[in-house]
Parts: sequence; C-alpha cells; structure tokens
Amino acid sequence: TISDGNLSSIIQFNTSSDTVILDWFGRRINFTRLTIGMRVRIRHASFMTASIPPQTTAFEIQLLR
Repeated sequence: TISDGNLSSIIQFNTSSDTVILDWFGRRINFTRLTIGMRVRIRHASFMTASIPPQTTAFEIQLLR
C-alpha cells in the first residue's frame, strides 16, 4: 500500500487464506477483486519487519468508498 502518493509510506502486507477481504458493505469478496488504486483499510499485526519496504501480516482488508 501507499498513502497519499508518498513513496516513503509504502508497506507490504502479506495475506493468507485466513485474511478476510470485505467490500464496502462488509460482505466477503475474493482477493482477485482487489485492484491497483482502490482505497482500503487494513487491520494488521502490530509488528513490522525492518526491511524496505516494511512488511506485516494483514488480518482484514476492507474496501473504502
């Protein structure tokens, strides 16, 4: 992800079959429905790697309007 076009804000979120992906209404959707440029809210682990870009595990991804 990237926030407001700021390259220093990039975070890589790792997903698994346990990651819940929701549309605007809170209904489950497939990962394949996500596309570049969508606005999302991600609930993630509290840790991040020290790599560049930092990485962490995504638990839930929800589309925003």
